[in-house]
Amino acid sequence: MYLKKQIIIKNTHPPLITEDDFRAVQELMKKKETNRSKEKRVCLPISLNM
Repeated sequence: MYLKKQIIIKNTHPPLITEDDFRAVQELMKKKETNRSKEKRVCLPISLNM
């Protein structure tokens, strides 16, 4: 199997989003993840009797 060596060169094209936007979204995702872990999960039994 032939593996081609990759060369990564930063800042060679314009970014899709700004660095500020990227960081803001990362913070929102981190907060959302933290809030989810604090939520109480309720397990409701399912009744099959109709």
